[in-house]
Amino acid sequence: RLVRIVRSYRVLRMLGEVRAIVWSVGTSFKPLLGAMLVLVGVIYLMAVYLVDTCNAYRVSMESTDAGFQPLGRYFGSVGGGMLTLWQAMTGGIDWATVMSPLLEHTSPIAVAIFLFYIAFSLLALLNLITGVFVESAVKRGKEDKDNYLVQYVRGVFKKMEQTNARVITWEDFQASLDTKEMKELFKAIDLDISEAHCVFKILDLDDDGTLDADEFLSGCLRLRGPAKTLDVLVLMREIRSMQNQIMEQMEGAPPNE
Repeated sequence: RLVRIVRSYRVLRMLGEVRAIVWSVGTSFKPLLGAMLVLVGVIYLMAVYLVDTCNAYRVSMESTDAGFQPLGRYFGSVGGGMLTLWQAMTGGIDWATVMSPLLEHTSPIAVAIFLFYIAFSLLALLNLITGVFVESAVKRGKEDKDNYLVQYVRGVFKKMEQTNARVITWEDFQASLDTKEMKELFKAIDLDISEAHCVFKILDLDDDGTLDADEFLSGCLRLRGPAKTLDVLVLMREIRSMQNQIMEQMEGAPPNE
């Protein structure tokens, strides 16, 4: 059984989309708990008010009156009221059916509050909960892809490394361009494999003709996606520094005779 579990895990790692979905679902329980607490709190407060209002009107009614049974059916207790409000929000009961005895046998204030609950829950609360789930899923999915890319880049580096020096040269890099792993890597960082030599020069920060594991990993992660604000600020600072150096050299140069 353990071997089957391990094999299933390996299959999930091969299926990127399935792995991302499983990871997102597994990490959504905490947002789900928070959303359910908020939802239950709102339903409970509304149920307490409507049950108290309906029971106050039922006290003054006879058991044979037309509104006695409908009000008791929907809002006879706090638990029943919460169930009614949940069904009205999720479509288990048509909210107009629930509102009918309120409209006929209670005050306009109770009807207005019930309508406010329906509008708030359908137009705001459920959309907010959906937004929280979507944001959580996107964030977890991005984290999963980033973690997977880090492990993948490290694996590609180990395969390119021909010696125990823990560095790769341009020859090692070039020899691996036709491999499936390298093609997948360039696809992951949104670059064409024909730009391999330019990519190697960009990754080689110390310009020594070799790449160590840190240079290769950090460079691949930076090349993925659009430039970040920090990258733009660093580039602007380097350009400003070069401009100052050029101005100082021009000011210090002897005048032409």
